[in-house]
Amino acid sequence: MQIILELVGPSRFTKGLNEDIAKFCKKFSQKVIDDLETLLTDKESLNRETLI
Repeated sequence: MQIILELVGPSRFTKGLNEDIAKFCKKFSQKVIDDLETLLTDKESLNRETLI
């Protein structure tokens, strides 16, 4: 989940908003969080998704 917070730009958001994002992410199963982190960090996946 830390990767998600880093990718959405914690420097762009207030501490309260970062905490809200973390609470939102905790509502999902760990598998969903892992898949999202993989998607956001895998440049090949990102490039492929943007082409669709």
